[in-house]
This record gives sequence, structure tokens and C-alpha cells, in this order.
Amino acid sequence: MICRPSTYVAGLLLMLLNSAQVGASPASGAIVSADALLRSGKFEAAIQQYTMAIDLDPKSYLPLLKRSSVHTVLGHKRAALADLSDVLRLDKTNKNALTKRAKLRAETCDLSGSMADLQLAQRQQLPLPITLAQLSQMTSSWKQAQQIAPAHPTAAVRLLNQLNDAGFCTDSVEALTLKVELLLRNGEHEQAVVEGGKLIKLDRKSMKALGLRAEAFYMLGDLTMAVTHLREGLKQDPEHKVCKTLHKKVRNLQRRTKNADEDYEAGNFEDAASAFVGALKVDPAHRLFAHDLNIKLSKSYIGAKNGADAITACDAALQVDGQSVDAFLLRGDAKALQEDFEGSLNDYKQAKQHRADDRSVDEKIQKGQRVLEQSKRKNYYKILGVKRSATKPQIKRAYRKLALKYHPDKVKESEKEKSEKIFRDVAEAYTVLFDDEVRQKYDNGEDVSGQAQQQQQQHGFPGGFGGFPGGGNFHFKFN
Repeated sequence: MICRPSTYVAGLLLMLLNSAQVGASPASGAIVSADALLRSGKFEAAIQQYTMAIDLDPKSYLPLLKRSSVHTVLGHKRAALADLSDVLRLDKTNKNALTKRAKLRAETCDLSGSMADLQLAQRQQLPLPITLAQLSQMTSSWKQAQQIAPAHPTAAVRLLNQLNDAGFCTDSVEALTLKVELLLRNGEHEQAVVEGGKLIKLDRKSMKALGLRAEAFYMLGDLTMAVTHLREGLKQDPEHKVCKTLHKKVRNLQRRTKNADEDYEAGNFEDAASAFVGALKVDPAHRLFAHDLNIKLSKSYIGAKNGADAITACDAALQVDGQSVDAFLLRGDAKALQEDFEGSLNDYKQAKQHRADDRSVDEKIQKGQRVLEQSKRKNYYKILGVKRSATKPQIKRAYRKLALKYHPDKVKESEKEKSEKIFRDVAEAYTVLFDDEVRQKYDNGEDVSGQAQQQQQQHGFPGGFGGFPGGGNFHFKFN
């Protein structure tokens, strides 16, 4: 959005134009009316009145000169240039128009035209808005930027910035287009959005400008803004190849990600993982999406108790961002699922290195330390031979199988003592892991062995005294 000048600025404009007095002419009334509108800050209306004055008196340069000044303040520099050229066509010696046009030509990157105006102004001994030496230097920089852009984009952007800082090529479609293209190549996507916005202001119907800014938003992960720009371009040309291709890719990614997010929120973790894998395939080279989607993918795998694939997804996220705290924490969780407790704790500690003041990371480390120590004492999952992700039916089946195998009444007399110990451990493991509340405490690294033994003393062995879950009725005879 162009910032509208204040009434104070309007007064300054009129002061600058006072040197060209309004004489008696068919257009004088329209000029006086336009001046009044300008004083009250009604710039667009003033332009309309100056335009009327030009139509009433085509041979008068005065309304053209006044209108050019208003166009300049409003940022309509090409319109201002056209007016100034018409002024000089009517009055070749108009000093004000000549020096103004020289400056505007420099800003719009018509450097050869600016040089011609400055040389003419110098011959007329007029004060120059730009020195010939400075213009020559900036012309050389502009040419050099164009030449080195393909092989040295960073150096070319630096030259373009130097031009802009000096007030040259600030309002050039050609220069801004080149700059945005180079910024995209350099991965400077935020700056590409800024410069792309300037480019669109210069040419709101430019498919190139809309496409470039859409690409910058897309690379920043802002799919909504990317689609907004692409749709605006496709309104003008539904078959524009670049906009159409990118629009299709963005919409595909939006749809897949939305479906995956919905599956995850609904607890359909396997479906969510499958959908996130599909989303990753849309644009594997996109670094931001590669990180964020792999983070979501790892969460889905963890939700599905698939630690191995969750670790792979976290590794992929860390390849993009080696300091990703989310990736370290999730990989720690995934390694815990795989019972790599030492590796899990190490990942939590790496997360701490990059987010030292996060209390939740401290809690992860404390839990990791408890679980690691616990695993060195008695691992109920290993006793039953199941994974930490085991379901209740899996735990029940494993217990039944082991209870039958190590039942003291089913082994030789010489093996009874050993079987009794194993059987008690199996029963204790089942008691802990089949109770959701106790299992959660155990998974958090709490010592629940006393609680398990107390339950056995109160209620007998799992499945009822002498009984087994799912049937069977074996009596125990412990010595």
C-alpha cells in the first residue's frame, strides 16, 4: 500500500510549483481548483483536475508540470516521467522539468536517459541532482550486476543493494525482478517477499512478479499467501505455466498435510504416518517442509508405537536442522520405545544443549535417567519378552505362554526352584504391565515392584489364585 502524503506535503508541493504562475488560459480555472484540492490533501482528485486542465489547454506545460509532481509524491514515477517528457516537448528549456526527469530516470534505471538529461543540464549550467561521476559509477555497477548474476548471485545482490542505497534503480521493474530472482536463488526468502512486494506495486498485473513472490512465500512455508498470489496471477492467465505448476504443487501439499493432521488428531497414527510420507514426496527438496513434516511423521510413528521408523524420521529432520530440539526430543522418545535407554538419555541431553532454559527438557532428562537406572534392575518388558509398545492382548498372551512354561508343577523337581523364581518374575511383570496406571508409573521410571508384590499378596497370582488369564486352572505348590 502506498503511503498517502499529508496536507503539509501538499503545501510543500504548491510552494515548489509557485514559480510557475497560473496565467489567463482556458485551463486556469481547473488548475486553481486542483491547487485547492491539493491543499486539502485530496491528491487523486487534484490529479483529475490537472488532467482536465491539460485537456482544455494541450499547449500549456503548467498543468503537466504540476501533475508530474503529484505523481512523483504518490509513487507514480512512470506517469511523472511521461508528464515531464511532455513538458519538455512543449518547452525544451524548462529547467525544472529537465533536472526532475534526470533524477526520476535514475530511480527507474533509465541510466542512459538520465545521463543525457544531466549532460544537457550541465551545458545549461543548472544545479545537478546527481553528479556525472556518480551516475557513471552507478551505470557501471548496474551493468556488472547483470553480467555476474548467473555465476555470482550474492555479489550481484550486493551491487544492486549499493545502487538502491544510492537512490538508483529503486523503481525499476527490470532491476527488482533480477533482485528477487537472485534472492530466491540465495535462499533469502524473507527479503525476496519484501522486494517482491515492491515489484508488484510497480506492476500489479505482472505474472512474473506474482509468481516470484508466491515462490518466496512457498519457500517460507506460508502456503496460504502463496496460493493468494498464485490465484491472482491465474485470474489474469489461467494457463500461465509457472503459476499453474506451483499452484498445483501447493494445493497438493495442503490437501495431504490437512488429511494427515486430521488423522493424527483423531488418533489414527498409522494413517497419519502414511499421509505424511505422501506429503514429503510432493517436494522432497523443500528444506523447511522436509524438517516440519518429518517431525510430524515421527510423532505419528511414536503414536503408533513404531520406534524404528520414528528414529529414521527424526534423523531426516536433523539432516535439515542439526540443532532441532524437537527432533532430539522425539528421537529420545523413539529410542526409549526401542529400549535404547542410554541413547534416549543422550538425545535428551543434546536437546538441553540447544534449549538450556526449557523445564520440559529437564523433565525428559530426569525421566530418562530414572528409566535407564530401572532398566539395569528389573525390566518387566524383557521378562515377558515383549516390546514397550506391546498391547494388553500381547502382554496377556506372553504371560500365559511363560506361566505355562515355567509353572513349578510342570517342571522336573530339580528345576522347581529356578522355575519358581522365573514364574514369580513373570507374574510380577504381568501385574505391572497389565494395569494401565501402574504401567504408566513404571514407564516413567518409578519403582513399582513393591506395589506389584502387594497386589500379588492381596489377590494371588494374575488370573486368580492358581489360575491363568484366558482359562486354565493350575495349582501352585511352592516350597
